[in-house]
Amino acid sequence: LPITSTDGGYDDLVYIDISLRRDLDLGVSQVRGRTMVDWQSVAGVTNIVEFSTTMPPLWQELTNVVGTGEVMTYTEQASADSARIYRVGLKY
Repeated sequence: LPITSTDGGYDDLVYIDISLRRDLDLGVSQVRGRTMVDWQSVAGVTNIVEFSTTMPPLWQELTNVVGTGEVMTYTEQASADSARIYRVGLKY
């Protein structure tokens, strides 16, 4: 646990608020042999598109863009060479 003192009382704990957004509506499709990832972006925040080919996931960044609040699309330049899972992270 992260603490600010070696005594380890409740007042020394570091509290972090983590929340998950489930409203990004991530979609993945194949168009002409290329993978397209689209999602409902979050305006004014860096939206990071990542993929993994392993389980547990080892995430690799594909791109990052500042969201507009509209649906955004990322198209891979080459055909994905293996099965991939995708996610969109937000950098606040």
